Amino acid sequence: MNAPVEEGLAAARVAVVVPAYQAGRTLAATLAGIPAFVHRIVVVDDGSTDDTAAVAAAAAAADPR
Repeated sequence: MNAPVEEGLAAARVAVVVPAYQAGRTLAATLAGIPAFVHRIVVVDDGSTDDTAAVAAAAAAADPR
């Protein structure tokens, strides 16, 4: 990125909402791919019966955003 864009991103507050259903196998990689300029990540688990909630909890423990 160029400097003006990076400065603008530094001043912005960006949140990402990740809808998740039965996403245990892919959620960790998805969350790891979210750029550092994102200040808040919200995972919405829509009643998964796999380990989606556990993967989201582990990611939240590792990344406080």
